[in-house]
Amino acid sequence: MYTIPQKHLFLNEEMFDNYTKMIIKKLEEGEKYYPIKETTAQNNEVTVIVGARKDDNWAFKVSEDVMKIIQVRSPGRVLGKFTPSNESVHVDDIENPCFKKRVWSLEVVLSDGILMKDFDRMNERARALGLIGKDERLLTIHDAERIVDSEELDQLNTYYRTPYTHRILKVHKDIPLGFKDPLIQCIVAQIRGTNTLEEIARKSLSHSL
Repeated sequence: MYTIPQKHLFLNEEMFDNYTKMIIKKLEEGEKYYPIKETTAQNNEVTVIVGARKDDNWAFKVSEDVMKIIQVRSPGRVLGKFTPSNESVHVDDIENPCFKKRVWSLEVVLSDGILMKDFDRMNERARALGLIGKDERLLTIHDAERIVDSEELDQLNTYYRTPYTHRILKVHKDIPLGFKDPLIQCIVAQIRGTNTLEEIARKSLSHSL
């Protein structure tokens, strides 16, 4: 599960304006303000979501989801005399032999408050930008928390491989927020419709004596 802050700037600029006003009101005298809209506009990273509530745990499985660890070091006392202090030195790549590309990932959008009061406007802007079709809607954190434990979706990750991870970011607009079964049906249909899944040979649980 993840979200893209930069995309929110185009879909819900008002949310950033409200946040800016709130932060400015809380600033102490002489404290500098760093414009969040400017920072977000220059940030093309994604934000991983590890839960909708305090007790949730949607974190990655390190044993499977981490492709490799890139080990770096700073110049230190010796090399620091010859190398700029902000320049890191590459040491090694540690590959994970158990890495497995996930079949699917879910991109969600966020809004002010739990009622998603800006959601309709965000969908309209997404359609205008060509991000979704006229009969589609964006996905939300409410959708994510309903399908995160889906056995059917989990089996796709377990029993299939794919050349690339399928980014699921939209469903049919008639599916209400957080309705588990139709959400799963729509998402599974999207993934299978790509015709890129390759079934992994399953190890038999039976054995002969």
